[in-house]
Amino acid sequence: MDSEIAHLEGVYKFWAWAEKHKPQILWAALAALAIGVGGYYYTWHRGTTERTAAEDLAKLRPTSTPGGISVPVRAEDYLKLAGEHPGTQAAGRALLLGAGALFTSGQYAEARTQFERFLSEYPATPLRSEALFGSAACLEAQGKAPEAAAAFKNFTDRYPTDPAAPRAKLALARIYEEQKQVEQAYQVYSELSETEHSGLVGMLADTRLEDLKRTHPTLGARTVTNSTTITPTLKPPAVAAPAKTSAPVAKTNKP
Repeated sequence: MDSEIAHLEGVYKFWAWAEKHKPQILWAALAALAIGVGGYYYTWHRGTTERTAAEDLAKLRPTSTPGGISVPVRAEDYLKLAGEHPGTQAAGRALLLGAGALFTSGQYAEARTQFERFLSEYPATPLRSEALFGSAACLEAQGKAPEAAAAFKNFTDRYPTDPAAPRAKLALARIYEEQKQVEQAYQVYSELSETEHSGLVGMLADTRLEDLKRTHPTLGARTVTNSTTITPTLKPPAVAAPAKTSAPVAKTNKP
């Protein structure tokens, strides 16, 4: 009985406190509800935005002329989509595709700007390696050999197992060769010849190796250190002399 009375007193005290602090309790409940609804809306909106962006990207397809010639998607269309759906995965892909289209059309400076924009706006995407490779390729196409070599070297150091790494090494060796750094070029070509011997990159590396060997006959030769090796003179084993046998002495019988 006493426990029931104590329980009722606790209920009455809480009820009185709730009546006194009703505005605060109501505000806290509304805030919690708003947070929950906001989280749901963000998830729903994010999913809807991603779907819309992916659908819009899927609509950008090459067209054909009446003569059957394929007309690629314009870079402006890709970049427009990237601006309409910022932050989405489809926008990131559109940005890369737009940069690639600019590169194909020979607009290397503009293409590099878009590759660098992708690296800035999408720092956590697995497609960063593609953007880094594209930016390095733009530098090479612009004739900025030292910057391009540094960019390709950075790429191969950071992404040694990336599918584009062999192409980056081939481009690096080509730049070395153009800059008359034949020893560095020979080293990279040799590495590619061993690791990519069954692919196109390996075949190209083999071709360049043969050309370098013809034009630089001493290239790749190993330096031999002159050293005098002292070989101990071995004496022939001693042959034991045959044992001397004494001739039997004939005994004579003297009377």
